[in-house]
Amino acid sequence: MTIHNFDIASGYYAFNESDLVSQLHAHPAWEFIFAKEGSFSLSLGDTIYENLLFAIIQPNVNHALLAAGCNCDFILIEPFHAGLTQLKEALAEVINSNGIAVLQDNLLAEKLITLLQQMRRHSEPIPVYDERVELCIRFIQDHIADAQVSRAQLARLVYLSPGRLSHLFKTEVGLPIQKFIIWTRIKVVIDHVIKEDLTLTESAHIGGFYDSAHFSRYFKEIFGLPPSSVYNNSRIVQVSD
Repeated sequence: MTIHNFDIASGYYAFNESDLVSQLHAHPAWEFIFAKEGSFSLSLGDTIYENLLFAIIQPNVNHALLAAGCNCDFILIEPFHAGLTQLKEALAEVINSNGIAVLQDNLLAEKLITLLQQMRRHSEPIPVYDERVELCIRFIQDHIADAQVSRAQLARLVYLSPGRLSHLFKTEVGLPIQKFIIWTRIKVVIDHVIKEDLTLTESAHIGGFYDSAHFSRYFKEIFGLPPSSVYNNSRIVQVSD
């Protein structure tokens, strides 16, 4: 795997990989897939899109990727990235009722990829949420190594009931609190594997997972495949500009 960009602060991630095959999964980021060689398929369980060259998947849509024999560029962008603002109207026009878009116009796809690649050069600030939600996010980030961070703990922090906080948090962020915590932990683990040259086990502890098996279970839930099939050995991961 070649990592082109992994920026937790801006919510922009770009990488290239060949022969990826995943099980059904859902992650809280927009995903843009562009086939550089070959073609790929997407399965939504009961619906399959085949022989694709370019696809867009909106956040939290359950899907599986079938890209054996295909070399693909992947760009994941979290919804808070300000650069998405100028794209949202265009995305809304092409996304279907299943939450994906399949573009057959190669010229349009290449223009969109160019725009997306330009977005990675500009770090965007995290948006302003309700101050109670911001306090919870900062607490989660500051205590990510603590495996015991919980909804009840966060509710006490901001003087809300767990139910009220859950509703407010999901409305503001677009994710349930627990999934946001897991997503944040996974990003921290990957970041340390890539940038600190740590093993998955070492990074899993830093991210607040009990062990690598605990991390692998949630990684597979979010990405549809075990981390070992992606990274194999952290030292083969390359970071390029």
